Amino acid sequence: MKEIIVYCYNRCSTCKKAIEYLKENIIKYNKKNNNNDIIEIVLKDIITEKPNLEEMSKIIETKYDKKISDITRDEIKLFFNTSGILYRENNIKDKIKDLNNSIDDILKILVSDGKMIKRPLVIIKDGINKDKILLGFKEEEYIKIFEK
Repeated sequence: MKEIIVYCYNRCSTCKKAIEYLKENIIKYNKKNNNNDIIEIVLKDIITEKPNLEEMSKIIETKYDKKISDITRDEIKLFFNTSGILYRENNIKDKIKDLNNSIDDILKILVSDGKMIKRPLVIIKDGINKDKILLGFKEEEYIKIFEK
């Protein structure tokens, strides 16, 4: 069985669009494959069920296919909800740039609050290939994965 984990926020319009897209395309996929290879969507509230430090590190490593020690500040920045109030109020942009803050420090800031994380955060697990990670909702990216 394949699984798609979606970290989302129930009042986020982007999350709603992504979930709607996933549901429509997963139903088509499941019908097309005669239910032999069912895909299940697991929704997780990004506020109450956010990834912990270890999980987020693995997600980032998977996204970039390299160890967390080789991840750049710009790569980690893509995981932040840069339009969020917390991001702006806490000057996270400056904290990411500040070389006194290690990558580990930046990761701790990222997982400190679910609203810091760009959403939806989608993890596609098929049990065979490397997991795929999607950040936000860009229909073109979703099409590449789901409409093969």
